[in-house]
Amino acid sequence: MRKSAFDYPLSNDQVASTIVYLLMSTFFCVIAVFSLDAFYLKIVFPIYVAMQALFLGLWIYLEFEDPSNVGGYEFTRKRSRNCERYCPSCRKAIVGFDHHCTWLNTCIGKRNYLQFYLLSVVGSVMFASQAIVGLLVIFLGGRCMWDKGVIVWGVHVALSFAIFSAFLSLSGFHTFLIIIGKGTYDYIMDEQKVRETRRKQKMTSLQPRGELTKSARVTTAEVEDNSVAKGREMFETGKIERFSEQCKNRCKTTLSGERLIEDYNSASISV
Repeated sequence: MRKSAFDYPLSNDQVASTIVYLLMSTFFCVIAVFSLDAFYLKIVFPIYVAMQALFLGLWIYLEFEDPSNVGGYEFTRKRSRNCERYCPSCRKAIVGFDHHCTWLNTCIGKRNYLQFYLLSVVGSVMFASQAIVGLLVIFLGGRCMWDKGVIVWGVHVALSFAIFSAFLSLSGFHTFLIIIGKGTYDYIMDEQKVRETRRKQKMTSLQPRGELTKSARVTTAEVEDNSVAKGREMFETGKIERFSEQCKNRCKTTLSGERLIEDYNSASISV
């Protein structure tokens, strides 16, 4: 049973995301020091350091905290926040299981869902800030902008925007889940049920019309045969004691094999 995200086996997505995060953060700090004026550094750096500290703290908590531990605060996911489900990747049961995140290589449940959601929001803001700062440096110029500086900042902006888009999609999706009160697992299961229902309806609509008509005729014939047999049995065994003249005539017709009694509106029946 795995206790933390760094217990083996490690995930390829986890290793890749960790390396990209460290490189992007270091790269931004280095080129920002050489490109921004002192005035802008005093504004940008404190804000960026605060976001980095918050992001890093959330990331460390998610990586080292065992999601199977009891506790955690959750204000949504009413259907699944107290359900316990088994995760084959972590080989343990998780209370309030939401999903297994391969980028963090850990399960997300009641214990750490809030931290996971905050990480996605902070990540969106942080990488959006890096992209915006890069664009301002490119278009407005900066201190000591060397010949290849625009290319370096351009590459950084492109990568920052790509990572920002991923974080924004993640935070947007979980914001949507919070609004509708579902977890990832429940949402996926419900969507699969809807798709399966639509598939069955489509298969039914594509069935040849002749087959449906034939099936309907067979079903109707079976019902009529059973009704005729039941009416004949009731009449012959004397269970129907009194009939109106109209019902008697119809009953006789039924016994001749043509039709069952259809209307007892005027009959008084004793069984």
